[in-house]
Amino acid sequence: GAVSEEDVTQGGMTPASARHALAPPEELAHLLHTSHRHETGGMVNAAILASQAQEVSAKLPMLLKMALWQQHHLARHVTAPHLVHLVTAELQLPPPVAHGSLSAASLQAEEMEEEMLDTGSG
Repeated sequence: GAVSEEDVTQGGMTPASARHALAPPEELAHLLHTSHRHETGGMVNAAILASQAQEVSAKLPMLLKMALWQQHHLARHVTAPHLVHLVTAELQLPPPVAHGSLSAASLQAEEMEEEMLDTGSG
């Protein structure tokens, strides 16, 4: 006949596992959605990092912002290659800029600087 929850738990499964094993598939479909898998993956990754006494938040976005901010400040003093594409790490020598004028990159770097200062104080 039919397998009961009691039959399954006697085989070594916990009652919660037995309920999932015996549940109709439509009741568990939400667990297979991409959003649920991403959420679960994020929770597992955070738990692993926390168990290893590491920071749970991502460092790469802040490191990239810092690199662009430093690049902007360096450009005020010297002409040096600068990062123009973060994904490919493409470097480019900037064209000479007339003193006192602001390029689009300078304006973007200043906006990022303001954002970093805002996020750093909060």
